[in-house]
Formats: sequence, C-alpha cells, structure tokens
Amino acid sequence: MGNAKIVAVSTLVCALVILSHAAMAACGGSLSGSVVTYTTTQSINLHSLGTTDWAAFGYPTNATSIERNSSGGSAISALTNVGSGTPGNYNNTSAYPPTWLSSWTSGTPDATISNEGYLVYVIAPMSNGMAFTVPADTTSRTVTVYVSLTSDASHTTQGKLTATLSDGSAVPYSDTTMTIVNGSANLLGAYTITYAAASAPGSGTTLTVAFTNNSSTVGQNVQIYAATLVTNSSVPTINTPPSVAGDPVIGTAVTATDATWNGTVTSHSYQWMSCSYAVCANATGSGAMTLTYTPVTADLDKSLEIITTVNGTSLPSASAGTPGVLTPNAFYISPTGNDTTGFGTLAAPWQSFSKAQTAMQGSSGTKELTYVRGGNYAPTSIANCQGQGHTCGISMGSADNGETFSYYPPDGYNSAIITGGSTAYGNGLWDVFLINSASNITINGLTIKNFQFGGVHSPGGSSGLIVENNAIFNGFVTTQANNAAGFTCYGCASTLVSHNVVYNMAAGGINFGQANGNISNSTVIGNALYNICTGFNDCGAIYFVNQNATIATALTVINNFIRDGSVNATLGSGYGSGIYLDDCVSNVTIYGNVITGNNGSNTIHIHGGSSDVFTGNIVDLVGNAQYIMRFQVSTYMSCSAGTMSGNQFENNVVNGEGGGGGYNLNGGSPVNSPTITHNDYWNYAGSAISHSGSYTDASPSSQDPAFSTSTWLYPMSGSSAVLSAPVSFPPIVGQWGPPGYVIPNTGTEPSYIAL
Repeated sequence: MGNAKIVAVSTLVCALVILSHAAMAACGGSLSGSVVTYTTTQSINLHSLGTTDWAAFGYPTNATSIERNSSGGSAISALTNVGSGTPGNYNNTSAYPPTWLSSWTSGTPDATISNEGYLVYVIAPMSNGMAFTVPADTTSRTVTVYVSLTSDASHTTQGKLTATLSDGSAVPYSDTTMTIVNGSANLLGAYTITYAAASAPGSGTTLTVAFTNNSSTVGQNVQIYAATLVTNSSVPTINTPPSVAGDPVIGTAVTATDATWNGTVTSHSYQWMSCSYAVCANATGSGAMTLTYTPVTADLDKSLEIITTVNGTSLPSASAGTPGVLTPNAFYISPTGNDTTGFGTLAAPWQSFSKAQTAMQGSSGTKELTYVRGGNYAPTSIANCQGQGHTCGISMGSADNGETFSYYPPDGYNSAIITGGSTAYGNGLWDVFLINSASNITINGLTIKNFQFGGVHSPGGSSGLIVENNAIFNGFVTTQANNAAGFTCYGCASTLVSHNVVYNMAAGGINFGQANGNISNSTVIGNALYNICTGFNDCGAIYFVNQNATIATALTVINNFIRDGSVNATLGSGYGSGIYLDDCVSNVTIYGNVITGNNGSNTIHIHGGSSDVFTGNIVDLVGNAQYIMRFQVSTYMSCSAGTMSGNQFENNVVNGEGGGGGYNLNGGSPVNSPTITHNDYWNYAGSAISHSGSYTDASPSSQDPAFSTSTWLYPMSGSSAVLSAPVSFPPIVGQWGPPGYVIPNTGTEPSYIAL
C-alpha cells in the first residue's frame, strides 16, 4: 500500500490494522469466520469444494485415519487431541441423522467414494475436542470445517470453534453459537474461515482450527467430519507496489501510482486510509476512493495508506512514499503569544486556548485545528463549567464539534504542558478539558497534569472523541467521585483512547461509563498506565461501568500496559483491579494486554457482565498473591438476573513469585459459569499459582514463558513454549504510550526480574 506521512515518519506497529469499531484486524493479518447450521442431511463433494486440499477424518478405520486429496500436499494436517478426551470414529451414513455425506475423486488411499458419513467424535468434559492446522502466510485462504453435535436425553451440548494464527497477527476467531438441548436431533454446522497472516511464505506460520465441547457436564458429543481448503487465487498477486508522488500537505492533492498485477483484474477500487499507529479509519477528504486524495485536518500527523481492492478482495501492498512537509490551515497558540496583538499564526501566535477556540468556532469549519506550541500553560479557571458544578480550564461543547488541539510537530510530542494547578485534593482545577455534548473532538500529543478530577472529562452526550499520544498525570481526587480519572467519560460513543501515558492518579486511569449516552464502539489501545488508584480502593486502572438499562456493545481493550493499577486496595479487601468491568459491563474484548504489579485483591473483576472475553494477556501477580479474576453478580437492572454468559479467560499467561491466583466468586449465583481454559501458570519461586477456586481452568498448562530479563516490559523469547499449543499465546505488540515514550522502571518489579 502506498504510505506517506504528514509531518513525520513513525514506524507502525503492524502492517495494516483497520478499525471500524465494528470489526478489527490486528497486526497485519486478517481472520474472520461464520457458521451455517443444518437440521437435515447434507451432501458435499470434497474434491469440488477443496481446490487446494481436502480431508475426510476418521475414514475408514479409526480416529487417526484420514482420506486426502492426492494432489493437496497434506496442507490440512491430521487431527490432534485437545484436552484429555479419547476420540473415536464412526460411520454415521444413516444411523443418526442428519449427517454430512461426503463424496470425492482423486483421493488417497481410496481414489473415489460416494456418500460416506465417517466422523471423529469425542465424548468428554468441557474444552475437550479435536484440532488441525493449515498453512498461513500473506496469501488469502479459506478453510471450511464440517462439524456436528449430539447430546443425550438429559444434557445440553454446546460446541466451540476457535481459529488462531500462530504469528498472532489477527485477533483469534471464536464461536459458540452451535447448541442442542436434551437429546434433540443432531445439529450440523459448516464453519467458513477466511484468513491471511502477516508472516511471509516459508515462515512456518499456521492457522490452528479447534472444535471442542463448551458444555460443563459429560454426555455431550462433538464431531468433525471433513475440511476443505481454498487458496483465493482469483485475486491477482502484486507485481510492483504502488508509489506516492510528492509530499502530503493539508489541502493539497497527493497522487498514488497504482500497483501492477500478475493475473486478470476484473474489478478495481481504492480506499485511502488515515492511520495513527495501528489504528486506521477511512480517510474523509476529497478523492478518498480514487488514486488522488486531498488531505484534510483530520489527517494531521497520520500515515496515509491506500488500499487497492481487486476482484472483490482487499490486498495489503508494500509501503512507499516519503515524509510530508505540513503547511496546514491552522491556528497557533504559544506561551509567548499575545491574544491582543497576535494573529493566531506561526509567526504571531495567540496565547490562550480560549482565543483559539473562539476562532475555530467562527471559521465555519474551514479552520478546526490549533497547534499548541511547546511550553507551559495554566488556563484561567472557568467557574461552574457548563453547569457541572465544578471548575475547568478548557470548556468544549457542540459549538466545538470537529475541533482539534494538537502538539506542534517540530516541538515534539508532549512539549506543550498544561497544568490545572492542583497540589492536593481541594485546590486547583477540577478538570483541565471538559467536553460536553460534543462530537469528533481530538486532543493529541499534549501534557496534561495537576488536576483534581479529570485531565480530559466528558460528562455525557459526546461521540467520536479521540484522545491520543498525551501524557496525563497527577490527579488528586481521593474519593470515587463519579469515577475520576486521567481520561473519564460518560456516554461518549465511538471514542478512541490511544497511546497515552497515564500515571500518579489517586483515582482511575481510563474510565468509561454507560450513562448520559452510550459508550458502544469505543476502543482503548496502546496506553501505558502505572501508579493508579493510590487514593481509594474500589477502583481500577482501566474501568468500565454500565448501570443503566441499555447494555453497551463492541468495546475493545487491546495492547495496554498496566503496572500497579490499583495501589490503595489491600490483599483480602475484595477491592481493586487492573481491569475492572463493573456493574453489567458486557461485550468487551480484552486482548494482548500486560497487567502487572499491585492490582488490589483481584487483578481482573467482572461484575455481572456477559460476553467479556480475555485472550492473549499477560497477568503477573508478582509477590502479592492476589486472585487472577473475581466474578460477582450485580443488582443493577440491566444484569440483575445474574446470567453472566459467554465470559471467557483463555490462552493467557499468568505468572508470579509463588502462591495466590485462582478464580473467585464473590456474591451471588451466576446462571452460567465462565469458560477458563488453556492458560499458562508459572511461578518463579515458592508454591504453585492456583488455577482453581470457585471456577477451575479446564486445561491448565505450566510452562516457562521465557521472558528476557533485559527490560521490565515482558519481552518473550521467540522459542517460548507458550507460543505453541496448548496455550497458543499470541505475541504482545508493545509500543505503549506516545511515540518515543519509555515506561520507567519504577514501582513493582516483574516476577522474572525480582527473582
């Protein structure tokens, strides 16, 4: 893809990550899936469907038998056991309908077969089943898996299909929608999984597909019949990558020269993307779907990337282009500027935020960017800010929609330092930025410090906020006070909190509340948080709460670093968490985070929510021996029934200095138990870390994660055993905080350093 960066070049964490808030791919790969279920017998021709390879499992002798495409190169592996169950094979051609009836030609060892119904099954407790692998690289492929479920007369069977790339370049796919109840007829399912990895051909990268029992009692039967593999070869391959002519300038067109292709192109389209680190969104300027694009203010300090879609498939292309020279249509403020004699230009800047804000409001949308030059700022206190009953320094509302306050790139990130003047709870500004009932406001690359309640605070009714690359620290509120934090918002839908560093907070670090609006489709990514919740105990470094009748959806917490995230809460108090999903918070994907140090009693807390999925995280209990997770039923209206369904803790690495751990239920009786399986538990000294308690890991592992002792940032050896099955831990991305920020070695040492 063509890549040109306005102002300065920064290395992207991943080759391409598209964030639409509805679906997200991470770190250069792509992985998506779907399932179609059937209640009647289905016939499939494996040779026609599996043009690259196909396999019929369990045919004809036993559970390890496999019939293959004679020219498929064994791309689809044989089945391997997942868990402790003993697989068997069975010919279900007609005995227990419905069934998959497979036919093929050009097979081996039997060349031609019609309508056979052999399968491999496992009857065993939860998380037992079967898995196979297929090759993965930058080539787009589709694997289809033909499965079924049976159940006895007194039990419910739920199947779980997962698909995971071994290079960790996409968020794993997981589905648990296949369910049958109390001996009802077999249920067939065809899972279609389309994927591509970030790794190059020949790297040995694979996709592991597993189908397991997701039910908590014996009497269930999960079955795999066959699989087919297709290489999406109708998509041409790139011959020469695209290039970008000229430097990107706000308001001036940038032209890409298209790639050339090997193969026949029957359809062709383009989409420019505006990217910050590993997060991209469709560009909004003129020509965003052509080869010539005109950057707008929203593209400031972003990488411009063009995606070419041929024959209906989007292809990542090689990077090209040069850094841009920015000549933006913007206002400027400086500590040495003058609101009376200045013109808001680089040569004659204003001094105050309020002067620039008034100018942006009066620009009719033509100038909605203000550069904040390096130096110290102390905004004048605004009493009863927007009727909220407290002071603030910069008050933004609907008249400010679309506006941006940004660091000035030549001065560097976090060079503009804004203080609220607080030295203790009770003095200084309550909030530095207050954003109320506004949309599409961006705060980028500033230092925000010394406040009581919030560095950036949105009390309700806002959407599309972007808070990125900031340093936010020294918050002094020492009571819960409606969830004080470095960044705190209520009802701010589709908000992005990205690559900030937040530290030395008496209250929370990053908080979202489902009240005064909706927080759905919000993302917390790439942030560094440490020394949080020093002033009270019912608190979390990253905290979500949902106390009204509407449940938020599509929430994402990915690739954040938390050290000492709940300092005030003591072990055994029942309070404090690094990640705290309070009062019915549901539908959160928590992936690729590091949670270490002093995190209260719980480390992670789910309070009444459902479909909260933790995968690929590192949890270091250090010497505190707290719980890994605490579960609790909530009395709030949106989840008072105690359903708590679909919660998962899988493929994580838990380590410590001995003792502690376990999974605790503190209050109430949830209708459903969480799925806890395939996590690694490694203690560097003392007694073992518990993987049981109120709930138990169905398939625990104990392998040294092989962290390098060179830093406190949990670098993992590429040969670490946890990167392979059964843990299949995806590598951590890193690069937390603003560009160039280095998390200091302060606070609690990692277990692998301390011992």
